[in-house]
Order: sequence, then structure tokens, then C-alpha cells
Amino acid sequence: MADCTTNVVACETPASPGAAKSLSDKVAAALEHSQAGPQVADAVVKQLTDREVNRRVDLVVRGLARQEELRKQLDGLTPDQQVFAEDGSVASEGYSAARLKQRAEAKSALDRVTAALDAAVGQGSYCCLKKVLG
Repeated sequence: MADCTTNVVACETPASPGAAKSLSDKVAAALEHSQAGPQVADAVVKQLTDREVNRRVDLVVRGLARQEELRKQLDGLTPDQQVFAEDGSVASEGYSAARLKQRAEAKSALDRVTAALDAAVGQGSYCCLKKVLG
């Protein structure tokens, strides 16, 4: 394996006045003389904005996936006992204490994710969604 330190060019030492300019020196000089500062600043702002938008989109997509997961979990917590009427319809349903607690926890988690998604999409407040998703 080659030693990477032998191929490193020292950036700290300024070029001697008679030495040929490197490509990066030429680009820096061209940018300095063209007053491209505002263009560079605009490009930086655009790139940072795009990163933040992508981060927020990913957060909302994760929130929607979590919401769907919790909804399926809640739907899967069926009653422990069902009593049917003569016509075959469900007359009443009964839950054990443990199953009722599971349903309450699942419903609470679903409500928290839904409220956080509403705040993120509706009001632009992503902190709650980030906290809920961990």
C-alpha cells in the first residue's frame, strides 16, 4: 500500500513570485476579479436549503410510515370476545384488561404521530415529529 503522505502538496506555503500559478490559484484570482461572491453565496444558500428540504421530506415520509405501522398495529388488536346477535351481526365486544391497555397505548402513539405530522405539514414545525420518531 502506498504511503499517502509522500504525495501530499503543502497548501500552507505560498508560491514563490516567479512560480507558475496552480489551477486553484487561477480560479481564485478569476473569482476575486469577477466579483462572483454573491453568486457563490447564492449557491451556498441554495445547497443548504436543498439539504434542509430533503431532511424534512425524509422526516415526513418516516412519520407517514410510522403512522401506517401504528394504524395496522391498532387494527390488529381485536376483541378477546365477541357476542353475536341472532342475525349474525356483532352484538357486543369484550376486551381483556391487558388487551385494552395495549389498544390505549397504540391509540396514544398513533395520536402523537398524527399530531406531529399535522404540525410539521400544516405549521412547518418539525421538532415534535423529530422527537416522536426518535
